Amino acid sequence: MSAPNRYCVHEIEAIDDFPFDPVKYSQFKFGCGDTTSEYANELSLIISEKIMMKINDAPIIIYPSPYSFLPTASCHMTFLIIDILKKSFPSLEINNSKINRKNTYFQDYGELDSEGRYNLIKNDTYELLYNPAKDAILIFIDDISVTGTHERMIEEILAQKNINNNRFFCYYAIVKNKEIPPNIENKLNYFSIHSLHTLANICSKNNFMLNTRFVKRILSLPQQEFYQFYNLTKDHVDKNFWNTIIKGSENNSYDKISVYINNLKIVKSIINSNKEFSINENEL
Repeated sequence: MSAPNRYCVHEIEAIDDFPFDPVKYSQFKFGCGDTTSEYANELSLIISEKIMMKINDAPIIIYPSPYSFLPTASCHMTFLIIDILKKSFPSLEINNSKINRKNTYFQDYGELDSEGRYNLIKNDTYELLYNPAKDAILIFIDDISVTGTHERMIEEILAQKNINNNRFFCYYAIVKNKEIPPNIENKLNYFSIHSLHTLANICSKNNFMLNTRFVKRILSLPQQEFYQFYNLTKDHVDKNFWNTIIKGSENNSYDKISVYINNLKIVKSIINSNKEFSINENEL
């Protein structure tokens, strides 16, 4: 198998000097559509210059980060990138595919060190939706590479299946300084997420993109805080918002994880009742 090429928009060299706005990055991780579009445009330029302009007629398959049913923030970014590239290179055959993941976990990946990350996801089941044609060029997209654990897992899958295609790993940012502790990712993820009001403001915008991190965060809130969040958003979101969360959670098996079960039950109780679409502690 030939060695993969790695490209990114930004390189992180210092823990206190980010080459992009960490406030916007954390909002992106929780579903901000404006920032997702901005990142997609920036990374599309890199992919266009480094990969697409050098391809003649080989088919291209683009993979977002592994997910089950609910997309991650980087999946939404990847979907936009695919649309941009298809419009920019209409003569090329550009297809998207998926890496399925069958397990889920409630631990915050961003808090873990390199060994902890590998131990957490090595028991996960990653599976290519289908094996690519031998002449296809594979592009794997994610928002950030800190320790390279996900990339390592993907490489292991390709090796197990004897898939030797030319491949590229493309990121919005790569941590280049190996002295930076891996939990920098957690710092970035939550940089501007300081309150329920912050979460409510993000999901109340028209271009909000629901993702796994947002769903896991609100479902793991203590019950009283969940009541508060629900009431903060009730004038800005409708039942479709909560129905999507219920359906996505069930397809992601969050309804089988103890820290999420209680708040899911609360939502279902209100959705399935004939009461006014509001919630308070005395009603349940």
